[in-house]
Amino acid sequence: MALGLPRNLAVGREIFALVGAVAVLAMDDDAVCQAARLTMFGVGGTPVRPQRAEELLSGQRLERGCSTTRECVAAELEPDSDIHASAEYRREVGGVVARRAGRDRLGNAEGTQRADDSEADDSVTVNGRATKKRSKCV
Repeated sequence: MALGLPRNLAVGREIFALVGAVAVLAMDDDAVCQAARLTMFGVGGTPVRPQRAEELLSGQRLERGCSTTRECVAAELEPDSDIHASAEYRREVGGVVARRAGRDRLGNAEGTQRADDSEADDSVTVNGRATKKRSKCV
């Protein structure tokens, strides 16, 4: 089982997480995910578990270059807008952060260190403006 610290996106002078994710992956010796648990925060009034994404990951051989986690989590989230971020932004970034958290756990299971965020692109488009965040991914 791979455990780790939460991944989050913090902005501004007062540093706090707008959106965050914690991932737990139970992997077998062939890199097949036996069970996945994701918990998101900053995307609802309480922590949220994107259960469809968990089901999608369970039983699959996880690859570092897969964007499935990001897309599935983003589609499942229904955040509210507030003075800090729009619902659209939280949904898009939620998918990215969930993928990064899963990637980090996958790296832990493989015995590799945390990624340096330089091997693949995570671009987020909100209100017609694209931003790029680079990361390796699950």
